[in-house]
Amino acid sequence: MNMAELNRLGILIRTGEPGELLIDAPQGALTPDLLIELRRSKGDLLREFAQGVNVVNLVNNDSYCLNAGKESVSPVANLHSRVKVCAGDTATASRWWLIHYHDRDPMEIACCPEATHAEILERHPDAVAAEPFTPTIRQPSAPLTAGEETAIRAWLALIEKTDPASIAEVIGQCQRDADARDYFTGRAAADNLQKNRADAAFDDVRRTCDQCANLIARRCQAAKHGEIVASRNYEPIRDLPRRCDGYAPGADDPDRRHGRERWPGLIQKGNE
Repeated sequence: MNMAELNRLGILIRTGEPGELLIDAPQGALTPDLLIELRRSKGDLLREFAQGVNVVNLVNNDSYCLNAGKESVSPVANLHSRVKVCAGDTATASRWWLIHYHDRDPMEIACCPEATHAEILERHPDAVAAEPFTPTIRQPSAPLTAGEETAIRAWLALIEKTDPASIAEVIGQCQRDADARDYFTGRAAADNLQKNRADAAFDDVRRTCDQCANLIARRCQAAKHGEIVASRNYEPIRDLPRRCDGYAPGADDPDRRHGRERWPGLIQKGNE
């Protein structure tokens, strides 16, 4: 691959920092196969450029910066936010990364803790490029409330994120960034609600008739035998949790106590 071949494709190159090759191309011209070939030919292209080949002004749509065998990408429309990945920068860790794929739109990800370029590509093996970027921060319209902070801290404990530095970093991010606050409070609300429901289900001592050994052929055998006050042909609502002194533990109930022992006082108060 040489500069003449690139020019025929409408692709222009220039150099930036030492060892850096900038490539601008029409939208869609930089295919995955061409990117591979450009990485292979980077040294030859730099040498050819150094020999005095003139380059025209850059007016195209896609822009790549090839360095240390990797490439970073940003649209020309956003050149002000371009991040150049130079020869030692692949080891620099960043929280925010823009991941590029050949078959779908780029994806923004946030890492906690920060990740290096190599780590990002290892986590996303189908990516063709990755570049760190600084996201646009939307300022919160109001301070983080005590309730929101409590919910976030509870969620962090739920996911076993107990490192004080990480907790402080998340809380600080929620104080400064509205999108981060929306994300963390949303996750906290959803996961804490799920946990509370699970805890409530675990603590609920009531049982359904489906769990009772006295339910046979949809009819309550405790009622048939006069053990509870009900019609002898009583067909209860089988999935309704209740406390019943006629309850007999089914095969899957680890608590083997019968209703009279499990819920003393129901005879006087009536079944609930």
